[in-house]
Amino acid sequence: MKNAIVSCLVALVACISIPTGVTATPGVSSTVRNDEYCPYRVVVDTVIRSGPGVQHGVTGSLAEGQIVDALRRARNGYNQLSGGGWVSTSDIELVNEPQRCNG
Repeated sequence: MKNAIVSCLVALVACISIPTGVTATPGVSSTVRNDEYCPYRVVVDTVIRSGPGVQHGVTGSLAEGQIVDALRRARNGYNQLSGGGWVSTSDIELVNEPQRCNG
């Protein structure tokens, strides 16, 4: 009987565990992975850098209102762009598109 209870508990925990790489952010689907590219709106004119930080060189620029695809996962306050380069997390906001990245 004890082994049956332990087996049931192990199976229950396995079913409710959140997979690695998935965040539980309020208002965002738990199936969105941090390593997915999602649409972001540029909120201020900004620069694209060759790496995640001001110590990396500028390789381009983005205009306010432009939509770009970037990884949800930030590194050192920067998100990696799908076309290459990095943009400051404070200069972009996630676009509310229900079918993509938000639920």
